[in-house]
Amino acid sequence: QDATVVFPPLRNRVTQVAFAQELLFNSNDNRAVCSTPLYNNGKAVGAITFELNKDESFTTETLELCESLGALLGPVLELKYQNDRWLMSRLWDRTLRALKEVFGFRYFALKIVSLLLACGLAYITLVTADYRVRAPATLEPLTKQVITAPQAGFIVGVSARAGDRVKKGDLLTTLDEKELKLEQLQVKSEYEQHVMERRAGLVDINERARVAVAAAQIKQAEAKLRLLSEKLERTKIVAPFDGVIVTGDLEELLGTPLEPGQALFEIAPDKKYRLRIDVDERDIGDVAPGYQGELLLTGMPDQPIPFTVERLLPVSKASEGKNQFQVEASLRQENALFRPGMEGVAKVNIDQRRLIAIWFHKLIHWGRLQIWYWLG
Repeated sequence: QDATVVFPPLRNRVTQVAFAQELLFNSNDNRAVCSTPLYNNGKAVGAITFELNKDESFTTETLELCESLGALLGPVLELKYQNDRWLMSRLWDRTLRALKEVFGFRYFALKIVSLLLACGLAYITLVTADYRVRAPATLEPLTKQVITAPQAGFIVGVSARAGDRVKKGDLLTTLDEKELKLEQLQVKSEYEQHVMERRAGLVDINERARVAVAAAQIKQAEAKLRLLSEKLERTKIVAPFDGVIVTGDLEELLGTPLEPGQALFEIAPDKKYRLRIDVDERDIGDVAPGYQGELLLTGMPDQPIPFTVERLLPVSKASEGKNQFQVEASLRQENALFRPGMEGVAKVNIDQRRLIAIWFHKLIHWGRLQIWYWLG
């Protein structure tokens, strides 16, 4: 009846069906009985019965007090009832409640969200797309040549530095040649002196030995002069071919002594580059030589550059807490704006896979590894 039932009934209240209350009244020394519903969120979840002492009766104020107690005790008793049930019963009720909310007539917004989620799940489960391995990449010169100091000396001039493009024969740096020129003058003076001694010996027939010694000294002086001429030529260090200077900034070394063989510059041939891709160890199994891909450099974000995977290096390196394997690739087009060391993002085309496998493949790999670890 969704109302408070009292027996004996009150004169100023609507009479309710009170058959059970009457039976209790007759079997319990005619004690007045009142039953009021217990409510939780506006829904009746039970009832509570009150009895009075003999010869007492309920009044309007007493009934209102009972109804107030019912409203207060309803949520508490319902919560205790729900928590005292078995776990499976609670899960079943919650599942039924959720299904009613989804398929019932209420909660329109929830139905729309559930429908969209279902459509999205169906879409990523059924639709396929290109699976590509993404990894950071760096441009590297195909070859590099080190320019070293040909002899001991001092740097007196610098004409190029790292990052400059140079042509074959362009001056890179100049070494001090004062000491070599002084030595050259000294050797020339000795040479002329030996020539004069040889001429004087030719006049006297008895000075044949002197002539032979002078001739030998002349040859020795000539050899020294040729050596000094070559050293003077090597004081001007030039580019051996067209290319880009990768390393070498000698302005800070002006006036400092150099040792023979000391590295001065590294020059990379112009327009000859290879691509180094650092692939995560979780993705390296999907990459193989011959696969195609595209590169997008940070400095050229509007120009995709195609490439072909050439080989996988069997050496890993640790970077940011992850192991990465180096993959070498060849560029299928050249650009005058390329510079050694330019970085970007490379994507290697693998195959066609479902969207759910593409988006969650790393999570799937991690889950398989954890299952293997705990169940192995």
